[in-house]
Amino acid sequence: MSYTTDLLDQFKKKNTITSDYAAAKALGLTQQSVSNYRAGVSHADDRVAVILAHELDIDPFKTIARINADRAKKPEERAFWKRIASAAALAFFAILTALPSLHQGLGWVSIM
Repeated sequence: MSYTTDLLDQFKKKNTITSDYAAAKALGLTQQSVSNYRAGVSHADDRVAVILAHELDIDPFKTIARINADRAKKPEERAFWKRIASAAALAFFAILTALPSLHQGLGWVSIM
């Protein structure tokens, strides 16, 4: 299973969507695009990756990198994108960890 189809399944579950057709419609995609994801013919582009990441409350940069790793044809390209995904995850975690202290230090900044 590709990361795109994994995200699609998570999106469907979170939104209690039962069909790929309904998921495609909710995401502004054609049914053929989703069918191509399922068949491994294509992967989500960066715009769809960001939409799915936003909907699932996950890091969009890591999402883009993981999908690019799936899309990569050469092992060295795949390894590159997996390293980027790992780095993005670490950076995202570091930012989230720092936000509460930043929020308290500034007093007037709201993160919610």
